[in-house]
Amino acid sequence: MTEKARLWEIGPNDRLIEIPGLKLDTEDQIHNWLESDISMLADDLLVIGREVTTDYGKSIDLLCLQRSGNLVVVELKRDRTPREVLAQTIDYASWVRSLPPDRVQEIAQDYFRKKGWNKSLEDAFKEKFGVELPEAINEDHQMYVVASELDSSAERGIDYLSSYGVPVNGIEFQYHAGNGKRYLSRIFVVEPEQADVRSKSRAGQRLTDSQLDEAADENGVGTLYLTAVAGLTLAFKRRNGSSGKTKSSRTFGGPLNGENVTIMSLLPLSSSGSLGLHFQVYSKRFGAFFGLSQQAVDSLLPQNRKPYQYDKTNEDLKGYDGFFKDEAEVNQLVNAMSG
Repeated sequence: MTEKARLWEIGPNDRLIEIPGLKLDTEDQIHNWLESDISMLADDLLVIGREVTTDYGKSIDLLCLQRSGNLVVVELKRDRTPREVLAQTIDYASWVRSLPPDRVQEIAQDYFRKKGWNKSLEDAFKEKFGVELPEAINEDHQMYVVASELDSSAERGIDYLSSYGVPVNGIEFQYHAGNGKRYLSRIFVVEPEQADVRSKSRAGQRLTDSQLDEAADENGVGTLYLTAVAGLTLAFKRRNGSSGKTKSSRTFGGPLNGENVTIMSLLPLSSSGSLGLHFQVYSKRFGAFFGLSQQAVDSLLPQNRKPYQYDKTNEDLKGYDGFFKDEAEVNQLVNAMSG
């Protein structure tokens, strides 16, 4: 579960006084705060609707527009179960994704009129972001589940969906009060940078080197990932091989049987500090490329692995899916490859 935020006031003589965390009376308070200052959630949002009625008769708590022109669904958890709130949010997103630009304009104009604002969406957008409203609106969307407290089931569900590139995140706003003052702290289920990398992977965008590095850092394997990339790149180059990228992984391969093939991959997005650096290897190709027997390959690879076959009809694409736990395991393999 998300760790509870702890706040301290620096008192007289630099004495630290902890400000206790309290439960909000109602999440409607968060709803109102977000509407009045959506930067509590993210800096690049413009609120264009509250209690937006969908074609299914349900209401979206807040609908926002990003600087990019994409829509964002913000849903308060309230008293619903994790299954209910996630299902409802995804249902809203399925409606939002098909909204044409003129319908987005109507929603915004209706909201501005209710607020007593005599402005168009174009005016509000330029006022907020300092640039013109993009011609292409709603090419993509995001979802936020917001609560004063998210239980472990909700967090697991959000993290699971995000890990598969679903553009959803959870935000917990924790309330603190003491010495006549009130405070609010914000905690994300998935760090925004990591969520962005996952979402871009879903969209089929090839991640840059720096984004892969950031993903490894976010997942607690940054140094291990860089060590593995450097060692494997050098070892493959010694045999006229090369390194490359898919949309979410670093790949290594080279010429084998008259064609250039992928032999091994590092996957920082599905790595973790507890499991280690995720890898996949086609062991038959690996052995042939480096002149190693299958027995030698099996002995050099980390023990935390399981059989893997990309194509069940092709034995050449058979190997292992596993995790490097530390640099010693990486170096053991790299040293054998360089021998």
